Amino acid sequence: MIHLSRRGEDGLTIKTEFVDRYVIREIPGCNYHKSTDTWRSPLSWGALVTLRGAFGDNITMDQDVLNWSWVEYERRVKPALGWRERYEDHPDIACMDEYDGLFPFQIACVNFLVYAQQAIFADPMGAGKTVQTIRAIQMLEGRARADMFVVSPLPVLVVCPNTIKMVWQDEFAKWWPELNVVVVAGDVNKRRKALTENADVYVINYEGLRAHSKLGKYGTVQQKRCVVCDPSLKDEKKHPQHRCEHCPKELNAMDFGTVVVDEAHRIKDPKAKQSRAAWAVAHEATYRYALTGTPICNNPGDLWSLCHAISPEEYPSRTKFLNRYTEQSFNFFGGMNILGLKSETKEEFFKILDPRFRRLPLEVILPQLPPVIRTVRRLEMGTKQAKAYRDMSNYMAARFEEEVLTAPNALTKSMRLMQFASAHATVEVIKHDDKDDEIKVSLADPSNKIDALIDLLDETGNEPLVVMSASKQLINLAAQRLEKNGITFGCITGDVEPIQRQGVVHRFQNGEIRVVLGTVQTAGTGITLTKANRLVWLSRHWSASENEQAERRILRIGSEQHSHIEYIDFVSAHTVEQYQREVLEGKLERLEEILRDKEMMRRMLFGA
Repeated sequence: MIHLSRRGEDGLTIKTEFVDRYVIREIPGCNYHKSTDTWRSPLSWGALVTLRGAFGDNITMDQDVLNWSWVEYERRVKPALGWRERYEDHPDIACMDEYDGLFPFQIACVNFLVYAQQAIFADPMGAGKTVQTIRAIQMLEGRARADMFVVSPLPVLVVCPNTIKMVWQDEFAKWWPELNVVVVAGDVNKRRKALTENADVYVINYEGLRAHSKLGKYGTVQQKRCVVCDPSLKDEKKHPQHRCEHCPKELNAMDFGTVVVDEAHRIKDPKAKQSRAAWAVAHEATYRYALTGTPICNNPGDLWSLCHAISPEEYPSRTKFLNRYTEQSFNFFGGMNILGLKSETKEEFFKILDPRFRRLPLEVILPQLPPVIRTVRRLEMGTKQAKAYRDMSNYMAARFEEEVLTAPNALTKSMRLMQFASAHATVEVIKHDDKDDEIKVSLADPSNKIDALIDLLDETGNEPLVVMSASKQLINLAAQRLEKNGITFGCITGDVEPIQRQGVVHRFQNGEIRVVLGTVQTAGTGITLTKANRLVWLSRHWSASENEQAERRILRIGSEQHSHIEYIDFVSAHTVEQYQREVLEGKLERLEEILRDKEMMRRMLFGA
């Protein structure tokens, strides 16, 4: 038998029998205190669910714990679950001014976000997550003005990729024009000046976030410190204060009511500085929202960092989270591979996650969207390109004019094979006096992928087209060929400034240019390209989630004008690209285990 009592405002004290020690030490957040011979954990809904799952009915609670759990259930968990899967019309509320301009499923989501308060918003790309989040914050502000006990959500900090900062500014101007929105941009001095302005909303990119916030703690990862926060540091461990990762910075001194982390899959790595900076800022806010259409990229372990950002009390330890909820196995290198969720704790996992996690399949929330057609065009490589690929595959070396390009290891070989499956190349050796020679490899004609692209453009007349690739060099090679053939186009890559990218999008949507060429990393998020109903993959990214993000640029609100959406993959036959497709299909299966799109779609549409 174990007994729970409340410790302060946000802690639990747990008294256990000696024989229970092996079970309770594996529960996330539970730590033993020798002086009192008790265990302690954060007071959270997740902790109570986990303890119940581990010990069943062998639990007793003080009245304070019972009262807290009842209030938490009635005020947050129950209403959040009630709104979580609703998407149909609500005639009793749809006419209210605060829902003006929203679809029925968006009204349901706004209410979910309001009640959940800290949540992962994972609706598919194109569902309008930005406007729904703005409306939720707007509703929270209305409640705060009417009730002095409700915390105001203002000011708001929006963290997003650099490419979509202006999108957030435009959306706030459209849906909540009364607010003063500041985009934090420029060099470090300009960013600091922007953060001193009196604003309701601050929009900053991930790189700026990392520069203007301290970093959260994670495991044994060491923080850089300075003599201000630790005067006892030895000389070899001292850092200037502006590089200190422990001292509070500009963002930590600001009292944010809400922190929104957009494209939150970018903080999936808990060791990354931008992830820990997001934690440090978000944990001080009352309302925390992580927005992403792809909450996991490879396995369920990716989800922990997002969950920790929005609810550190429920997700305090990644190691214990993985041990309790995931199946793992040793890989060839001695590390651990995460295979999926454990069947025996899967129900407990979703009981904790669901009140903070919202996702409805695109087929449910936007049934008016056109059907999707997928085709694969297997391409033969030309003689010159095929020889380079074959030599690299067989000998880990290939000759280009007077230079020989070698692959010293398997990883480099794989990278070169991916390049040569798309195009031939040129090799330039750049000599340096003070270091080793630099080898520069550039994709060049002939390219079976670019040839196929030109054939497709001829085949489709004047129809608009979006072209995506994981390789910026391949996009640049395509741009050269389109220019040579007199086909109007615009590029969205890392070399193009954000304001120019938006110009490309506007010109494409207005029909001024026919083709958009984009890299997955840059053009895959935050933009709308619904003028086209066809997207061509010259080469795919190894991340299934990045690929899905890119595909949603043409399948979203606004694509109802088309009879269908078509995705065309250009795949070089008998190459490493065929193996890549198998790997990506396996990643999508693990993604479905968490998102449960198919299960939810069957239940909602067919009652199964």
